[in-house]
Amino acid sequence: ATLGREVANARSWAEVKQMMTDEFCLTEEVQRLEDELRHLKLRDINIAAYTERFNELALLGPDAVPNEKKK
Repeated sequence: ATLGREVANARSWAEVKQMMTDEFCLTEEVQRLEDELRHLKLRDINIAAYTERFNELALLGPDAVPNEKKK
């Protein structure tokens, strides 16, 4: 569904992000990424690579990572 500019601009970023996720991301793919995040392990003492992948996954599945408000 297409929103008018005024309606779209009145939405919060969280709402827009959720709408985009619902429209363009397969539920199975989102679930797979959240599972990967939950099972992410530090391997081969490569902290930089682990941190980079954690941050990528956290952006894609923010509900899987508790923030200060959710703790």
